[in-house]
Amino acid sequence: MRKKSWMVLFAVMISFLLAGCAAQIAQTPTTFKPVDLNPPVKAGEYVQKVNTFLVILDASGSMTESYKGQSKVFLAKDMVSRMNHTIPDMKLTGGLRVFGRIVRPFSLQDSPMYSLTGYKNDLVYGLTPYSKAGLEGGLKHVERAGGFTPLDSAIDGARGDLEFVAGYMAVIIFSDAKDVGNAPVMAAQRMKKQFGDRVCIYTVLIGDDPAGKKVMQNIAKAGGCGFAVTAEDIASSGGMADFVKKVFLKKVEKKRWVFPSVHFDTDKYEIKAEYHKVLDEAVAILKKNPSIKLVIEGHTDSRASEGYNQTLSENRAKAVKEYLVNKGISASRLATAGYGLSKPIAPNTTPEGMAKNRRAELKQID
Repeated sequence: MRKKSWMVLFAVMISFLLAGCAAQIAQTPTTFKPVDLNPPVKAGEYVQKVNTFLVILDASGSMTESYKGQSKVFLAKDMVSRMNHTIPDMKLTGGLRVFGRIVRPFSLQDSPMYSLTGYKNDLVYGLTPYSKAGLEGGLKHVERAGGFTPLDSAIDGARGDLEFVAGYMAVIIFSDAKDVGNAPVMAAQRMKKQFGDRVCIYTVLIGDDPAGKKVMQNIAKAGGCGFAVTAEDIASSGGMADFVKKVFLKKVEKKRWVFPSVHFDTDKYEIKAEYHKVLDEAVAILKKNPSIKLVIEGHTDSRASEGYNQTLSENRAKAVKEYLVNKGISASRLATAGYGLSKPIAPNTTPEGMAKNRRAELKQID
């Protein structure tokens, strides 16, 4: 009888354990349509700024808590997955380090059970040439969370992962940072001291624990060049795209060319020979930089009527455009506009001032 009672109790305990596991594993997948960042990268608007990234994922006991209807550990996994699918196609080295207590399945006398394997602080993916499928496979190692939160040990472990990595690195931490104290901040400081400007640390808060939020902010601050966000900040397609761009990419600043103005004689729109050299230099710049487009703006002094000056200013702009087109520049890259006497750059009270206003300006279009 006692044996039978013990077996019933054991079965009940196992059912509770399995139910707890199922509660964490059986999550409804969220729909997420990532922003395609490949076109702006291919167009040269952004360039890659990191060579290696390492994700640190919290799978400790506090991550079993529910947050907005979902287990925090699975919210963290979802955020990593969204990031993974938003990263554009680049040559990267990637890695995933998981810490906490992981549950693994095993079998005892043909009965499915789960066993705690002890505290885990392992590199479950990488460091290896990055692929989306590879990182998704690494996330599958997180089956259930539990145990304490050795975030500082995970950061120190990441230092060992990155010890022999060349180039620039991004460390991205997904955690609730609950009840961790100041040790992770000191670990981040050690990481920064070891790698200097080659590493930036980014933190993503899972949940809303105020003390945890402060710790995550201080960890990012210790990295010097990273920043702290919350899961809510990056949950949307646009929010995640913005996050990925800031972590992995650098916006290319377009070079602004300054072209000299062309000046005209009174009541004329023919280009004087002295400005041929100026326009030939502009032609050389445009041929070397085929993405540059210009607007050519014509102006006049204040003599004659407003309508007459409007037509004269338009003809001056068109004359410059015609010169450039005859030198081999596509007309599709050149717009014209006439402003008549409405935009003087000098007083029209002296001959010198009026001479400055009889002009055409070449301006780069953004």
